[in-house]
Amino acid sequence: MSDANKAIVQKWFDASNNHDFAAYNEICTPDYVHHDPNLPVQDADLETFKQIIGGGFVGAFPDLSLKVDDMIAEGDRVAVRWHFLGTHNGELPGDPPLPPTGKSISVNSTSMHRVADGRVAETWVIFDVLGMMQQLGVIPS
Repeated sequence: MSDANKAIVQKWFDASNNHDFAAYNEICTPDYVHHDPNLPVQDADLETFKQIIGGGFVGAFPDLSLKVDDMIAEGDRVAVRWHFLGTHNGELPGDPPLPPTGKSISVNSTSMHRVADGRVAETWVIFDVLGMMQQLGVIPS
């Protein structure tokens, strides 16, 4: 089961890297919940998650990619260490929005995914926003 769950979670990352957010409809359960304290909606349902990532992040980082560094599975959980790569060429939503800086970033992140019935049912993300803001030059290093 561990290898099967890892393959499902890898598809989740592949969909992000291909900017194929419609693929989440097949990869995730209909009641999927995305937990991320850094997003405008911290416990987002599937449609809200797709709008935030597909609109906000891809709009701000058109070359966005998520590189998986480690993936460990046990039971119905898959833990992933990954990093976010992208060039800030669009406005990053926020209050206030951050205009494009043209800077490339590599941000360390981790996530935990719960798999149910062969699909991702829930995701928890920890994303180094401080590191991202330092790399973008918004906050001193």
